[in-house]
Amino acid sequence: MKVALLSTYGQGGGAAIAAKRLMKALRSIGTEASILVRTGQDYASHIHALHEGALQEPLFLFDKFYEKLKFLPHEKNKSVRFAFSTAQTGRDISQHPLIQEADIIHLHWVQHGFLDMDALHKLSSLNKPIVWTLHDQWAFTGGCHYTRGCAHYEQKCGKCPMLKNPSDQDISRKLWQQKSHWLKQTQKLCVVACSDWLRKEALTSGLMKNSQVINIPNPADPEAYFPESISEARLALNIPEDRFVLLFVAQNIRDPRKGFVYLERALEQLKPEIASKITLLLMGKEGPEKLSVPYITTGPLSNLAEIRRAYNAADVLMVPSLEDNLPNTIMEASSCHKPSIAFRTGGIPEMIIHQETGWLSDSGYEYGLTEGIEWMTQENRARACGEKAGAFAQANYTPEIVAKQYLSVYEGMRA
Repeated sequence: MKVALLSTYGQGGGAAIAAKRLMKALRSIGTEASILVRTGQDYASHIHALHEGALQEPLFLFDKFYEKLKFLPHEKNKSVRFAFSTAQTGRDISQHPLIQEADIIHLHWVQHGFLDMDALHKLSSLNKPIVWTLHDQWAFTGGCHYTRGCAHYEQKCGKCPMLKNPSDQDISRKLWQQKSHWLKQTQKLCVVACSDWLRKEALTSGLMKNSQVINIPNPADPEAYFPESISEARLALNIPEDRFVLLFVAQNIRDPRKGFVYLERALEQLKPEIASKITLLLMGKEGPEKLSVPYITTGPLSNLAEIRRAYNAADVLMVPSLEDNLPNTIMEASSCHKPSIAFRTGGIPEMIIHQETGWLSDSGYEYGLTEGIEWMTQENRARACGEKAGAFAQANYTPEIVAKQYLSVYEGMRA
């Protein structure tokens, strides 16, 4: 069986990482899987670019930013610029050899100028089974990737709070209608949500309430993430061994959805005797100017050994995200036997057992994060929770288990 996975990005970003791990897991059980991307090819790893040669990156950047340029007259402010995708620019990939040869077409995250609505219709016209793994809420909204509490997606969108001039017939309603038409025309479709939370959100939506939506988690990557010497990891990062290290990971640390401001407030509320032990390790760009505790910034990392070292240098991963699906960071930390402290939002509660594999706080309640940090510093709890987190990851996110679940879906659609 040949499977063509589609992802805008081949490198970087949670959805791209998840797609790459799934492709690797599928190949490990004998499925001929490859990924078609707009940017970030790695032919040795079966990741193929739509365009080759010198024009590849310019064409991608043109499509990506032309779509954002067309959105500019509609956006409420800059904060929503990359939180909303209109799917009005893209490329027809229906005649690409990987698509033509595929038995299954498997969509992942395909915005930023990869597939527009016309391209999706052309894929459907091939009459091949299509699986769509959702990495956020975009597939069943009028354009937002996360709804930020708006319930309009439960009906027909419109009056979008992300737009400058919301109305019944704004661009969110028009895109909703285009998606509705595509769903009605696509006969062989299975929607996969990476968390049960996202599955329920999809089935609540006006677009997908009558669709087949199932839950299969993303696979972990135990070959890349595993426990290593804490002492050696800290030595490499110039962190004293006696510090209690909190790790925060985000492509952009200041992305409001990642909730770093809540972590800042939580650190300010720590008891002095606890705060005096803390070092914060930040992985990502756009770090803070100052914090109430000492901190070290690694900047963005792409080398797996360096990323794994950062996890192993930490005692606890901090995930104060306000909206998230099934964060790779929690999975990676768990694989390194590290617990997580997080807000109880999205699919995160499915990944953490409170006071067993980590700590959960109500979303937006920063003092709950403070309580979690103080609880973890006592009685060797972080290490004990980390061991249980490792066992949880092995039981639920093993690549072979996830790949076999997808294989069952593929075979069922071809029957």
